[in-house]
Amino acid sequence: MELENNNLKLQSTGRSREIRRLRQQLIQEKSISTHKQPAPTDANGLLAFGLSLIGFSKSRQDVRVELNLRRWRGHFGVGPKAIFKLIIDMEKFQQGKSCNLVHLLMTIGWLKMYETEELMSGRWGFCEQHCRETVREYELRIQSLKKRKITFKGLNPDCKFCPVDTIHIRCFEFRCDPDSKWYSHKFHGPGVSFEVVCDSVSGRILWINGPKPASINDCVFLRGGSKDQPESTWDKSALYFHIPTWVKLVGDSAYDYQRDKVTPTLDSHAPGTKKLFARMESMQETCFKRFKDFKVLREAFRHGSGTEDKLRKIKIAFESVAVLVEYDIKNGHPLFEV
Repeated sequence: MELENNNLKLQSTGRSREIRRLRQQLIQEKSISTHKQPAPTDANGLLAFGLSLIGFSKSRQDVRVELNLRRWRGHFGVGPKAIFKLIIDMEKFQQGKSCNLVHLLMTIGWLKMYETEELMSGRWGFCEQHCRETVREYELRIQSLKKRKITFKGLNPDCKFCPVDTIHIRCFEFRCDPDSKWYSHKFHGPGVSFEVVCDSVSGRILWINGPKPASINDCVFLRGGSKDQPESTWDKSALYFHIPTWVKLVGDSAYDYQRDKVTPTLDSHAPGTKKLFARMESMQETCFKRFKDFKVLREAFRHGSGTEDKLRKIKIAFESVAVLVEYDIKNGHPLFEV
């Protein structure tokens, strides 16, 4: 009887040891943090590596290219060519900082899907604190490329008109600064606005400013001050003072009082001019749609411990997304031509 009990104990111990081994093996297989980083030599290599991180093994990637690209964009928002070029520029302009592909893709995935730390921990195989700190770091690194990618410098001299408009981003209530100025008529809740200008020839993004309270008048946003105030008191960082001399902006009726810089569609315009302006405004809305494809800008922004902190963090998120969209526009996914 005693011998039989000893044998049962040994069998139980062996089974427990085997279960622990199998469980650890399963965790390692599922954990993205155990992936060895390749050195992709092109966008196709990056596509294969990125898909393997999000659950599409090599055998599951043996499908048509269009499906793999849809899977990729569903998780990262922009194409692999854009991110491959982003990696090259990060290594070029951020010398001394290595680019961890898993950390970068995790950050872009967060911007696209706006998951909580707990969901990210389960998906990517890192602890919540590591996910949080990594996303903060790489989000800032992506945003830092804005000054190189989003600028009027290099604007095509043939570009005589550029569309301008503001985009509203939903937020949770500003509890430290409750005020009607945050109210957005577009979604009937608290939010902020950003000002965006696009190139009507190439479609690339030329200017981003914000955030400002959602209720701010577009003309006030444009010039950095009220018309009742002398121009010398206007904010010199406003768009009004940075428009190239040969360019006229095209906007909606909200800019009707700033015709020295912006031309709205007028009844006196010829049909061809009206059609051209309508296509510019449509291109601008297409750009905004690209922004809103990232859930961090479509859902209510939940981060920030106070008003200033919230505005700072939403600025980082918005400009990071804008940089990614700009890379996408320049690398195989342009806005339609005007």
